[in-house]
Amino acid sequence: MSENRKITLIKSNFQNDLIIKTVLTTFITLNVILTIAYMMTSSLFSNPFAIQTFMQYLAGLELFFGAVIYFIGRRISFHIAGPVFALERSLKLMHDGDLTVNLKLRKGDNFKEVSDALNDTIVTYREQLQALKEIINEIKIKTDNQQVTSAEFDALDEKLSFFKIEKEQTRD
Repeated sequence: MSENRKITLIKSNFQNDLIIKTVLTTFITLNVILTIAYMMTSSLFSNPFAIQTFMQYLAGLELFFGAVIYFIGRRISFHIAGPVFALERSLKLMHDGDLTVNLKLRKGDNFKEVSDALNDTIVTYREQLQALKEIINEIKIKTDNQQVTSAEFDALDEKLSFFKIEKEQTRD
């Protein structure tokens, strides 16, 4: 799997929301700083042209750093939205019964622990279901020979009890 993604916005609503909040927070902070700087410059500079030039430089820097922060925010959101998208896709495949899923994240992506936990869960489910299939095959063979014993049904019940389908009652 390639380390580079071809699409820059994977979950565009999520990413755009994150980027906009990051840029807005930065612009608010920069504007507070610029307001303070303006108040200070009016007492520092006696020449109106010097104040105007200084403020133009600050405005230019604000635009420059706003663009830089936008691209940094986009890059950071990419390492969050990509794994969320991959996790959603894997969970949908599991929902459809596909337990061959193996979630792989790229270098620098977030949620590695979640990915590892999901992959471990899938392996456990595969192993449990494989054991169930083997027990069922044994029962089928013994049913043909009419040698079915309660041991096979007990083994099947034990494997099936691995999966909790009802919430346990707790006493309050």
